Amino acid sequence: MSTESPEKTPLRKKIRIFTAYLFAIAFIVGAIYLQAVRVPVVEPKRKVVVLGFDGADPRLCRDYMEKGLLPNLAKLANEGTFSELGTTIPSMSPVSWSSFAVGGNPGYHGVFDFLTRTPEGSTYIPSPESFVGKEEPYFWHGIPVKPPKVINKRGGIAFWDVASQFGIKTALVLVPCTFAPPELPNGLAISGLGVPDLCGTQATYFYLTDDPEVLSEFDRTEFGGAVTELALGKDGVLEGKLVGPISPVWKQELAGKQGRLEELKRNLTDKSSREEYKKLQKEIDSPDRLTMPIRVKKSEDGQSAEIRIDRESHTAKVGEWSDWYRVSFEVTRFISAHGICKVRLDSVSPYVRLYVSPIEISPEKPPLSICHPANVTANLVEKIGLFKTRGWAADSAALKEGFLNEEAFMQDIFEIMEKRKEMALEVLEQDDWGLYVAVFSSTDRVSHMMWRLIDPKHPMYDEELAKRFGDSIQKTYEKMDEIVGAIRAKIDESNTDLYVISDHGFRSFRKAVNLNTWLSTHGPGGNAGNPFMELRGKVTRKYNLDDLFSGKSDFFQTEVYDPIEEVTKSEEYVEWKKTQAFALGLATVYINLKERESKGYVSKADYQAVCEEIARGLESYRDPKTGEKVVRRVYQGTETYSGPYADPDKVTFPDLMVGFEEGYRVGWQSTLGGISPEVISDNLEKWSGDHCGIDPSLTPGILYSNRTVTDTTAAIIDMAPTILEALGVPFESPEGRALQLTEENGSQ
Repeated sequence: MSTESPEKTPLRKKIRIFTAYLFAIAFIVGAIYLQAVRVPVVEPKRKVVVLGFDGADPRLCRDYMEKGLLPNLAKLANEGTFSELGTTIPSMSPVSWSSFAVGGNPGYHGVFDFLTRTPEGSTYIPSPESFVGKEEPYFWHGIPVKPPKVINKRGGIAFWDVASQFGIKTALVLVPCTFAPPELPNGLAISGLGVPDLCGTQATYFYLTDDPEVLSEFDRTEFGGAVTELALGKDGVLEGKLVGPISPVWKQELAGKQGRLEELKRNLTDKSSREEYKKLQKEIDSPDRLTMPIRVKKSEDGQSAEIRIDRESHTAKVGEWSDWYRVSFEVTRFISAHGICKVRLDSVSPYVRLYVSPIEISPEKPPLSICHPANVTANLVEKIGLFKTRGWAADSAALKEGFLNEEAFMQDIFEIMEKRKEMALEVLEQDDWGLYVAVFSSTDRVSHMMWRLIDPKHPMYDEELAKRFGDSIQKTYEKMDEIVGAIRAKIDESNTDLYVISDHGFRSFRKAVNLNTWLSTHGPGGNAGNPFMELRGKVTRKYNLDDLFSGKSDFFQTEVYDPIEEVTKSEEYVEWKKTQAFALGLATVYINLKERESKGYVSKADYQAVCEEIARGLESYRDPKTGEKVVRRVYQGTETYSGPYADPDKVTFPDLMVGFEEGYRVGWQSTLGGISPEVISDNLEKWSGDHCGIDPSLTPGILYSNRTVTDTTAAIIDMAPTILEALGVPFESPEGRALQLTEENGSQ
């Protein structure tokens, strides 16, 4: 006999009926989908394997090969080809890998930077992801009735979609800009760059401590790390919280609250309405964030601690990485977002200092689609164990900001590379793939962080650190060589074309340039009294990545104290009605064009003249301290790009791209919406190597092949037509051309 109370039975019955309907609908949709995607398998003319190594530099490869450090790549070069591979304008990973996918310049796919302008110019706040979109989940009385949905915003048609639809068995492993993963008939895909952590960012790490000095100095770091308190609880156990993403339920309620706020704002007639207004404003300004508990029980010897996160405990030793934790943020009573993380215990006594890595989306129970079919990553876990799912897997933000040291960073890097080698090999051997593409990112991440230790001219060069970690980049390249050898041993090269490529190379990043500071201190003809950007207030704070990802309306804003209301408010520091141009992202400048921007100033008749004035000014600008040329070339969008996304009337299309000379790059505050006091300052960050915004003539990628490539001007946009021609798949390339190859493999 049922023991349910009468008042609970109807609700439970409704939930069961509702769930049954959902399963029925899912079954019908799934059956239709399976019929729709069934494509007969076609044998390729030749199989193709592509191994991508993000940021691998041809100068370093040549140097390491000459020293005998890269035997597998040297063998590949001797038997086939080794050359430079032309990159994109600008030379950034999402831009270059998107051009690799579609075989054309950014005008054919619409990805021009890591950041992108807000559509229709309604605001000057950028979107932090130019190639990923998301539809929020929907809840009914706490029950999720619509799951979150990821949208791949990269335009154009990727060559793997063409090959797969033709019938070629296709596998993609961690290829950038494939989030959400493509649904390939007779294939699989594991998303790469673009997959966030569980907080919806790439770098939300946590540092927990009971040290009052650390807590007084930090809160949210520039790159979004959260420094939080461990407080003494029962039985001498330290307790704290990991503060995660904004609650999706709160986000769902936000629009209604904002509408009510506007309604009240128009009619603040009595005390009751004013009180409601203040309450709503406080709720909107203080979003509910998901949290999970953490407890730390110190050992008596001061060398370890038992650390419990959510419902899982491990013993962590000082100076060592822990095992994986399986954790979850509770969204509602009915749903949790599952993730995994590791910790590194810096100290136990006199204070606990504990690093918690960004919480990865669980590969076993991903709350968002990170692979297709949906069980691919869960099956991989059964074979090789847990692994990171974040597109930016390296904990570079924590090293940059001093919450990880070089030793911990490099230990993590080599674990990432080894685990991704295992993933790549496991997928390679799962089927007889006609097309197989795998991309490894650590060559890029280590170069960003450790370049200072191979460049004695860098302001952050440290001779003692260089003795210990100066070979970090070299060792990463040696691991790359090992991966190439392992993959090559598994393929039959009598009928397989092998390519090893990178999207761009690397240069030293010694000095930071704030483009908005330059725009606010320089004008047409060098007239500083009539600057390109008109300021109306000083920037009084330092911006961080959380400002960008939170979507707050304080980009290009500063904090001003209102003595009447006795509160600090945000106000725009830019006088838009007198501003001709502004910079966003890592290399782009936009003209404040009338009828395109919400507060446009420059007429269409003056557009070209303003572009030319800014380009001329930047190209002639010299470093005030050294006299060195700062910018090699400024590229105008209308002259550089072609294709459906190369429309100057659309705000996502950049007007100018800055190509810096070696040693110079856009500063972080310029990217995050801040104005630095000086145009140029020494880069005193561990993030010391780069390619973003550095002139593409200085940052070509690499091209290795087991075929002899006779073209001397190969570019990354040529890879798509080259691959499809080898497969025997008809394809009309938007811009790239199939490379000229010898008839047979160079190894034969």
